[in-house]
Amino acid sequence: MKLHLFLSLFLCLALMTFAQENKIPEEKNNLSVQYAEAAAYFEIVAEALSKSGRDATKYAAEAQIAMAYALTLASEGRTQDVAVKVTIARIESSKKMMLREMEYRNENITIIENKYADQSFELMKNLPKDVREAIVKLVIMPAQGGKNAPSDESKKK
Repeated sequence: MKLHLFLSLFLCLALMTFAQENKIPEEKNNLSVQYAEAAAYFEIVAEALSKSGRDATKYAAEAQIAMAYALTLASEGRTQDVAVKVTIARIESSKKMMLREMEYRNENITIIENKYADQSFELMKNLPKDVREAIVKLVIMPAQGGKNAPSDESKKK
């Protein structure tokens, strides 16, 4: 009986530890959603500018950067594969919503510019601390041999 109780307690503690290690921080998850929304906005504007023969380089670049930030933040607590799927789904969902708002007409782009431009550019201009920390954790630390760095075994493959 004592052994059964001990094993049950041990199993519960192990599961709780595993769940905590894979917990997705709410603040970072919310920021990931905001960056995905910004990426969607920048993509739509870039496409509209491009279709009208105007230079879309700035907006296309902002879309790529916002997407990278969204993915970086979504990666915490998820496998890379799932983080990519989540980020793409968030961007596509935001794009669909925005395109509906502008009734699928580039002539109505002012509707989404009025609603999303300021917050999207502000998000890109002033990186929150969570974004900087996530970038350091996923990019800089592994490059310097930190705990997320590939092991010697994986480098050989």
